[in-house]
Amino acid sequence: MSRIIHADTLAALSDPTVKFMYMVELRFDSGTLAFNGSLRSHTYNSTTFIGLGNLGSVGKVQESTQLNPASIGIRLSGINQTLLAAILAENYLNRRGLVYVAVLDADDEIIGDPILHFDGLLSSLDVSYGKTSSISVTLNDRLALWNRPKVRRYTKHDQAAAYPSDKGFDFVESIANKEIVWPAAKWFEVNR
Repeated sequence: MSRIIHADTLAALSDPTVKFMYMVELRFDSGTLAFNGSLRSHTYNSTTFIGLGNLGSVGKVQESTQLNPASIGIRLSGINQTLLAAILAENYLNRRGLVYVAVLDADDEIIGDPILHFDGLLSSLDVSYGKTSSISVTLNDRLALWNRPKVRRYTKHDQAAAYPSDKGFDFVESIANKEIVWPAAKWFEVNR
């Protein structure tokens, strides 16, 4: 993950009173849903982050020198029924999710660029209903995919699914039951 912090953001962090805001971006197949913890919407990287007022909570990220996958829990509160229905209709498993931390000025404008706090893949999505609905999301970093088996078959159909124009496996099935005599009898006749 990049550790570069925008110069204006770095300068604002030296101020004794700093305002922070979490920004969560969930990338689904049909599009991106993005939320922030302020009362109004903010735009970053041409993505509009909808202001929820109270984002909920963002868990801690534990980094280590070991090859252990990291994860983060996020709870989104105050989501209206339209957005809730849109999220529930999505295939969420292994879709990309990003969490940013933005530094705000006195007018609640983003200073510099938000800092990327976590970049991972969605592994769970739980919904709780009540007066205000909330969604709990767990993101795992890409290292969590390390031990997942990659199931591939050396067949024409499997190759065509990954590479439609590749014809490399078209003749594998016909070769499977073919009898091949080596060296050929004709070779013996010529070389006697």
